[in-house]
Amino acid sequence: MDALSFKKTTTKGYDPTGKEKAVAEIIINKIPLQEIIKEYEPIAAQKGGLEYIFRDDGESAYSRYEYRFPKELYKELTEHQKANNIWPGKDMAVLMVCGCGELGCWPIIIRIEYTWNDVIWSDFHNWHRSEPRIDGLFWDYSVFPAFKFERRQYRAAIAQLKDIAGIKGTLPKEVARPESDQFTGKQTVQLSSTADAYWIHIKKQHI
Repeated sequence: MDALSFKKTTTKGYDPTGKEKAVAEIIINKIPLQEIIKEYEPIAAQKGGLEYIFRDDGESAYSRYEYRFPKELYKELTEHQKANNIWPGKDMAVLMVCGCGELGCWPIIIRIEYTWNDVIWSDFHNWHRSEPRIDGLFWDYSVFPAFKFERRQYRAAIAQLKDIAGIKGTLPKEVARPESDQFTGKQTVQLSSTADAYWIHIKKQHI
């Protein structure tokens, strides 16, 4: 099972004068997301047949993604299920953006899925490179792993981000689903239909 955390840090990437601004660093399994992207994007480019350029200093010419401002990231990770989430789409979220601050300029987008006891981050991509060009070349982001977080640990991480952002109040319902609602095969679950009862009965037999 993967582990998620956030840390308040600063970047000069958003300001042409080099002024530092506070952002929320995303850390998965103790590795900053920026480093994970640097590892996998060249592989994705090679698999899709599209060039991946490195600067003279060995850094990627592409992956200068910036972490987002804490309040923006918190909103992104707690409101992605809204039906009016036109872009990047329902159940999708933008984790990192270009230094210009424009969401659609050079983003890292993911899909967020909630299961009984886990939260899954998958379908990592930058839409400028994930779709084939006229010549059929692209970056094949299927090389990126999906990350699965245990629900309680994920909830604690989002609460951590909430504190970093200085946001008051309780966590949104989906994120803060009571632990008693998590399915273990031994707990009483509130059912919405006879069909739900049937499938839970079936699932219990395999635990």
